[in-house]
Amino acid sequence: MTFPHAYQGIRDIRTSLILTLFASFLAAASCITRRNPVAVTVLTVAGLAFLLAGMILYIIGIVRAEADERSFSKALIFVVFSFLCSLFQVFFPNSVIAKIILSIGEISFSFGATILIILGIRSLAEQCKSFYCVNRSNTVMRILIAIFILSIVLGVIPQSYQTMPFIAVGALVLSIVRYAVSMSFLRDALEMLES
Repeated sequence: MTFPHAYQGIRDIRTSLILTLFASFLAAASCITRRNPVAVTVLTVAGLAFLLAGMILYIIGIVRAEADERSFSKALIFVVFSFLCSLFQVFFPNSVIAKIILSIGEISFSFGATILIILGIRSLAEQCKSFYCVNRSNTVMRILIAIFILSIVLGVIPQSYQTMPFIAVGALVLSIVRYAVSMSFLRDALEMLES
């Protein structure tokens, strides 16, 4: 194995995405069972535990991968910035400025860090002479940029009783596509690094 630290880091990043997916399912389940306060509390706490574990593993993965490829360190900057934006929301929960800063943090994490991780994997693929992964990284970036733009479009659609279901379904579909594309690409990167 040419890049053992990158392999471990990308494996950790992939695992963290699975943990955050579980957290999303638990959050959705807590919304469905909102009439039972005990179930809501248990599901919320479990969801937060999965989310926290996923975030910690994501950071560990970036730090590990950075040992073999320096471009991963830039992704860590976006993750830390996103975390700081989330803290701002905790201290000023009802502020319009806090909501804007939280949105910037979410964009920083979901778009900036993801693109930089893809670029890090692309750099590793170039060093491994894996042209399949290099080409795949270009395709994945185009798809993720398109999802990002569509997410912004969904965010500016005026929300009303009639549009809310369409916005929710659109956001769900975009999230599923983003998750599937990311997981598939990370799997390909791990296979490349194994050989």
